Amino acid sequence: MNLQLQTDKVIKHQRGVIPALKSFLFGSELLNTSDAFVRDLGNSQISQNALQWLIGSHTFNRKSLEILIELGYTQNPIVFGIIQSILFKQENLQYLPYWKGKPYKPKVFDLDTNKAIFNILTTGTVVFWDREVVGFGKQLQVIDTANLHETYWNGFKYKYLEKGVWINIPYEDLIFVSFLDNPCKAQGLTNFGLSPLQAAIMPIEALREMYTADTSLLKNKGAELLISSGSENMPLLEIENSKFDKSLNERIRSGGMGIGKVLTTTAKVEVHQLGRTIKELALWDGYKVKTRDICVALNYPSTLAGDTDASTLANYEQSLKAAYTGCVIPLAKKIFNNKQLQERLGYEVFIDTSLVDCLQEDQKVRAEKAKTNTDAIINLNTQVNSGNISRDIAVTILINEWSFDEEEANSVIINKETQAISTSDKVNVLSPIVATKVLESMTTDERRDLVGLGHIEGGETIPQPKPSF
Repeated sequence: MNLQLQTDKVIKHQRGVIPALKSFLFGSELLNTSDAFVRDLGNSQISQNALQWLIGSHTFNRKSLEILIELGYTQNPIVFGIIQSILFKQENLQYLPYWKGKPYKPKVFDLDTNKAIFNILTTGTVVFWDREVVGFGKQLQVIDTANLHETYWNGFKYKYLEKGVWINIPYEDLIFVSFLDNPCKAQGLTNFGLSPLQAAIMPIEALREMYTADTSLLKNKGAELLISSGSENMPLLEIENSKFDKSLNERIRSGGMGIGKVLTTTAKVEVHQLGRTIKELALWDGYKVKTRDICVALNYPSTLAGDTDASTLANYEQSLKAAYTGCVIPLAKKIFNNKQLQERLGYEVFIDTSLVDCLQEDQKVRAEKAKTNTDAIINLNTQVNSGNISRDIAVTILINEWSFDEEEANSVIINKETQAISTSDKVNVLSPIVATKVLESMTTDERRDLVGLGHIEGGETIPQPKPSF
């Protein structure tokens, strides 16, 4: 049940169900010690998930998903802040149904994107359930991965805890999208991936200890000052010691009201500072290092997670772009561009970033580059069609001057000999922007040829675009 497997919790009885279980699993009654049982259990090809009901989790050395979420998300402000920031940013993305490169208007994308991204960040796995809904047939739903329990015994078996009720789910009704796990541990006997919080468990636990130490330091500082006689030959009298202790402690414990005031005495004394600052204890530096480690695990810029060392306006803007291009968008693509998921949805998912302000400048640059490439393609095709240059020369120009690869260059330069047959196919393989530009350069008859229609009067001219209001 995703509980940590601990060898000290293995039942050590030598009679009853355990010998029978050992014999059933391993075919031997000779495994009559708990140590041997644990060793052979771990070395067996049986998924450790299959033994959840007996002694815990699918691994010997990992935290349960419940504990990971509790320690790494619920109780860790840095991880919580990073995950929330990722979720906020992904809401600027638009998920559009597409089919064969075109918007699929009859379809509506309605999957819970926040839930999907939260699950893969905290558990390493997103699970989609193709669920039977009364009156609506089957509908895909994102479920809570931590509540899905997996066993493996002659095939995968799943049960899901929903509102306190256990539901058995057939394997074929589930779609898994997960991060790659350690193949030496997983052995292909689990569909769960590796949680980023598990990969970052050491800095997460270290931060927890730092917070504890910091809190303890602030609550229980102990003695900060040592007052001694300024002369070895004239020690302070007991009554003087008592007066100093009483006066200083009253001032220190007066809620800060005594801080900054001067204490006077006629005695010759020396004051020694005992207390160590938080910085001296290297807590602040430790916070920064551990924060950066966690950001690495989540692929998130540390400057957006409180790392102020390199925090300038320019760095912030670059980090904001990096948060989208290196974290948020790749996460969304990994989840929703899954082939099995798209087959079940019945359409492709196009991730539109037009609402992401910090990326619009980049998109403008890409659009200008696309236009330049489009103009080059149109001009070269015109030259080929007029017989001024050969098709091979046009392809070579695109490769050498415009950095096209050979396949792409060949796909956009029309072959005059097969133009009547392949023009439609050529247009179909172009990007929407390029295809639009190509169509704009074609006559009415050429456009009609694409769909198998005959020529019409005046069709030899290029139609002018209609103004839009």
